[in-house]
Amino acid sequence: MIAIAFNELHYLHNLDSHVENSNRVDTIISNIYKSIQNQKGDIKLFISKDLNYSKDIIDIVCKVHNYIDNLEFRCRNTKNWDFLDPDTYITKYSLEVVFSNLELLFKMVDWVIENSSYGFGYIRPPGHHAESKKAMGFCLVNNVAVLAKYLQLYHNPKRIMIVDFDAHHGNGTQEIFYEDDSVIYFSTHAYPFYPFTGSHTEKGSLKGFGYTFNFPVSIYADDKELINIYQEEFVKIYEQFQPDFLIVSAGYDIHSDDPITYMNCTIEGINKIKRILLDTVARKNIVFILEGGYNTNVLQEITNYDINGIR
Repeated sequence: MIAIAFNELHYLHNLDSHVENSNRVDTIISNIYKSIQNQKGDIKLFISKDLNYSKDIIDIVCKVHNYIDNLEFRCRNTKNWDFLDPDTYITKYSLEVVFSNLELLFKMVDWVIENSSYGFGYIRPPGHHAESKKAMGFCLVNNVAVLAKYLQLYHNPKRIMIVDFDAHHGNGTQEIFYEDDSVIYFSTHAYPFYPFTGSHTEKGSLKGFGYTFNFPVSIYADDKELINIYQEEFVKIYEQFQPDFLIVSAGYDIHSDDPITYMNCTIEGINKIKRILLDTVARKNIVFILEGGYNTNVLQEITNYDINGIR
């Protein structure tokens, strides 16, 4: 049995003219409901149908980010939508969507650990560009960083590994854990490309030195280049550090049909990467959290493979 989480009210954070809009997850949710009719015994669903969340969520987020009070003020005083920077918009309900997303993810991770399984969090907005002191790059809160903090607070793992295969480097995730030896950050990404971080020379700092692993690839990279890195480098680093939990920033903008990137991966190549990750950890204590990916046909096909177990 696998876990799947999504927020039915994600559309309250939406701007139709923006590439990061509600169509992305609307497509996924519709596809999930169609696909699971005959598989209810194989899937544990975590669904948010309201914007309720505990105060503890905000407390944990504030352990990662120092701008939440200001962001709450901005959202509260937004009539329709506003921009934090040229790329990153907010609506009145954006932070409530984010907080309810995180509550979903926390519940899913609890179940994944209890059942020695794995899961997929189809949430938006994405998060891996959000740094400790600023939201940016479509991202308001760093979902995977907050999830790692939750794991540390409530499950006490010795070490967590975050893997990021988005076309864009997860500058926020790297920055948050750059001086931390309890979280390993492993990233493949197009380079040089937005946000223009992620050189192979960026390896961490202070006690976190040697815990950040960047593998920049050509902006036109294909399946072969990425799969080789995961078969060789990821497996080696995973075996070296033996983390207790794996969080994956799953960015499907590496697909050749994505409208805002230039990489040339296929559905088969993406699934091969995910199989390597799953098989390395024996398909337990791992979750995939949606980051980029802006072609809804690709997202629909990816969801089909996820639901069917990425055989």
